Amino acid sequence: MISAPVVVYLFGGVTGSGSALIVAYFLKTGQQLMNAALLSGFTAEPIDKTLQVLIAALLYRATPKDFIALLQAK
Repeated sequence: MISAPVVVYLFGGVTGSGSALIVAYFLKTGQQLMNAALLSGFTAEPIDKTLQVLIAALLYRATPKDFIALLQAK
């Protein structure tokens, strides 16, 4: 909710990221620019954050235990 007005004001609703496609879709369905930016955030962010957590967990599990212990010691 915080970033949508900034994206609309600075970039006209298009940042070049994957969510720009979602903004374009909502604009095509008749939404106003601010509403389209908000709806794209509500649509894309939960999926994006879930994938980030899953990838981080997979990377953590694939990291050797002695390397993790080395990082925790400092």
